[in-house]
Amino acid sequence: MGETTNSSPRRITLMHQKLVYILALVFALGLQETMAQATQYRGKRAPAFEVGHSFNNQGWYILPGITHTLGFAHTERDRIGPDSSVVTTHNPAGQMGAFLQLGRFHVWENRFFQLFDYGLDVRWLRGVHNRTRDYRFGDEEVNWMAMEGNGRFSDLWLGATTNLSHVSRIGNGVFITNAIGANLNYALVRGTRAEGAYEGTQTFEPPVFAAQLHYRLGVGFPLGNGWYIMPTIETPILGIFAWNGGHPSMRYFDTYYQPLLIGINIMKLDRMKMKPCPTEGGDGKKRKGEDGGLWDKKMRKKYGW
Repeated sequence: MGETTNSSPRRITLMHQKLVYILALVFALGLQETMAQATQYRGKRAPAFEVGHSFNNQGWYILPGITHTLGFAHTERDRIGPDSSVVTTHNPAGQMGAFLQLGRFHVWENRFFQLFDYGLDVRWLRGVHNRTRDYRFGDEEVNWMAMEGNGRFSDLWLGATTNLSHVSRIGNGVFITNAIGANLNYALVRGTRAEGAYEGTQTFEPPVFAAQLHYRLGVGFPLGNGWYIMPTIETPILGIFAWNGGHPSMRYFDTYYQPLLIGINIMKLDRMKMKPCPTEGGDGKKRKGEDGGLWDKKMRKKYGW
């Protein structure tokens, strides 16, 4: 059996670590800035969500959008003799899909987090993959192409999602949200196909269950009457399940794909139920001359009503 020398997994791991560090830094800087603004303008600016007299501090949201998978290209070298090797090159490419989330959200006053949401999640992830293998003798001379292949995947995932957000109003009703969340998904429909140079690949598709921590950035705008609209961008930052090594990306054809979700969050606060004014006395009896209207009989008679 030939000797395998493969530095690609380590290189991919380092790339994912850098991605996580960058996203964590963005979240930390964004949280620090928004908290500083919130402290500076505390008591001067109204909260992002207008709750109280007419609306409750909770409501419904629907979040439709598109998905895209960012692929990480890499090369593997397998020794098959003292002076020969097989070089396998992976060239992935993401494709556009779609997603839809529907659920509830709650808002409250807190120094760190002011928005909590949870709901159902349906996402369609798609991508393509090209794999070439060539034999090399000596240093880097390519003697002949062994085989070339192409693959694609198209999976429909069903699951649940939740987010905890720091919200900061930045002026004219506009607010920014920095959220850390989690999602648990099940591969309801799978469509993975490959042809050509794919014998020997270890992982054609990820496990049927996927659990991840993700980061979401949003910019919200009030529309009035309890309605809000918020463009969002979301991506996983950590895989929770042990068998994926903590990678936030999904593994297809021995290659990692990083999901990216871009959507429009449409939010509606619940309207408060107005309580009618009491028309009974302390003894539970209706007051004389009162019929529950704004004006009693004496007042209507006095002013000609």
